[in-house]
Amino acid sequence: MAMDDSITLARPYAQAAYRQAEREDAVDAWSEGVELLAAVTGDPDLARLLADPRVPAGRVTELVLDVCGEGLSATMANFVRVLGEGRRLSTGPAVARLFEEERSRRAGRSAVEIVSAYALEPPHLDLLADAIGRRLGHAITLEASVDESLIGGVVIRVGDSVIDASLAGRLRELAHDLV
Repeated sequence: MAMDDSITLARPYAQAAYRQAEREDAVDAWSEGVELLAAVTGDPDLARLLADPRVPAGRVTELVLDVCGEGLSATMANFVRVLGEGRRLSTGPAVARLFEEERSRRAGRSAVEIVSAYALEPPHLDLLADAIGRRLGHAITLEASVDESLIGGVVIRVGDSVIDASLAGRLRELAHDLV
């Protein structure tokens, strides 16, 4: 499953989890729970099991619950069962990511990911963070990484929005326009 598909499938579950966390006044506990779920369901061996239609959904669900153990409250365990019944346990990592994005958004912060072809120096990162924060109108948490395949430029991700100002992205657009 492509990451975009996973995000689309995970969104209603992440939103429901966040609403439940607020109702229980347990956003921190739910945050830890969905992170645990993400770690368990993101394991490559378990991911293969989750993708295997021959394995009954209930069996995989109980396996996930056993591995998570006491790390989940009763309501979180029910949430895992709902994901399992819908054969959506594979969206665990995306659910956790969206849950944390919602948590940050509600706290007046946005997570921003900047991927560049070369490591950016702190003064440049500070300038970018200031500009993006002003544009969004609130504080941001900046995460920077390097991907040399970009050749040059940057890719900026804020939630579901992506600004691809990389040379590799522009070359892909040019190739697409030529076809």
